Parts: sequence; C-alpha cells; structure tokens
Amino acid sequence: MKIAYIAGPYTANNDMEIEVNVSIACQVAWQLWQMGFSVICPHANSGFFAHIPNHKHLNTSEVDFIQGDLEIISRFHGGKDCLVMLPRWEESKGARAEREFARNRGLNVFYWPEDKDKLARFVV
Repeated sequence: MKIAYIAGPYTANNDMEIEVNVSIACQVAWQLWQMGFSVICPHANSGFFAHIPNHKHLNTSEVDFIQGDLEIISRFHGGKDCLVMLPRWEESKGARAEREFARNRGLNVFYWPEDKDKLARFVV
C-alpha cells in the first residue's frame, strides 16, 4: 500500500483557524484513504498538543515537530510514497520544509485538489 503524507498549514492566529486547518487536513486524509492510500496526517497526529495541561514543560517546539515530520518522510520510498500539499502550503514554514526535503529525496509531490486525478493513477 502506498503512503500519502499530508503537508499544509497548521499554525494560525487563533484556535478557530487551527481547527479549520486541522479539519481541512483530515478531510483530505479521508479522501486519500478512500482512494486507497495509507495516510499520515500530522495535523491529526500532534494537533492541539498546546491544549495539554503543562504542555510548556514538554520542551517541544515547532522546530521539534518539523524535525519529527522530516524523520517520517525520510523513511518513504521514492516510487511508492508521496507528499500531498494542501492549499496554502506556501504559507507554512513546515510544509515548505517538508516539500523541499521530499523533492531532494526524489519523492513524488502532488498538490490538492489539482492533482486528484494524478493521485488516483499513482495509488494503483
């Protein structure tokens, strides 16, 4: 089974905007699952960690999460797995880093929703 990693904006000016970003990522993740991909959606993986009591004591930062995400991507296989860039990915420091890292490793990068048909052919 091919893996699709979702890359797009998470951080925002307020909790409501973060919720919108997470919701968009989860909706795309669901559609990718329906297409036949196994999906990694970091928005759902570590979203809302800031709401955990005493989260400040976890000693994690945005950089830590980006490094962790790059570690996940580093285990992908060039012809088998891919990144799916969400709308407004350009606004996200993390998504830009993920895209550059993936491209440097020769991974396929697709753009949602423009590349839906390409993704449908890729997953087969």
